[in-house]
Amino acid sequence: MIGYLDDINYLVDFESAKYKDIVQLNVYNEYQNVVYKTNYALLWLSNINITVQFINFVDDDRLVNPLNMYNVAVQNINSTDLIMLGYMINRSETIRDKSWKTYISPEDYQFDFYPPYIIGGTILAYQKTVRMLAVAVSYVKVIQMENAYVGIVANSTDIKLKHHAAFCV
Repeated sequence: MIGYLDDINYLVDFESAKYKDIVQLNVYNEYQNVVYKTNYALLWLSNINITVQFINFVDDDRLVNPLNMYNVAVQNINSTDLIMLGYMINRSETIRDKSWKTYISPEDYQFDFYPPYIIGGTILAYQKTVRMLAVAVSYVKVIQMENAYVGIVANSTDIKLKHHAAFCV
């Protein structure tokens, strides 16, 4: 998932034409729009015709060993679980200082703390969990703090979050 980047769109077009591995959204590729890329990824993954056990959301600045990730998934997520696995943050305080990129106004989110959430660098979930999240994003107000937003959506659907040491920061 990628947004628009003024100076490199020709490279995105080249990659997409050659490998057919890019979904480009009609949003500028900046921090405040990551939440929209995540929502679209959830919707896209829940609507394409694939049969997989696990889905791993990974930021482009992460290195992942697929075999290790699969082993972590098999050992920690059952097919009946509604769970997201990753590096969990508990009781993260909202930022009210407008100079920070993670600023959120009281009008957008009234509480002083976010519910627990998995940081977005790497999130691992069963396909059923992703489908539940995809349904729920249509009913939960979007906030620009993408990681916290996914935690809010998970909390609204009783999806459990589980911290695992394999997901380091």
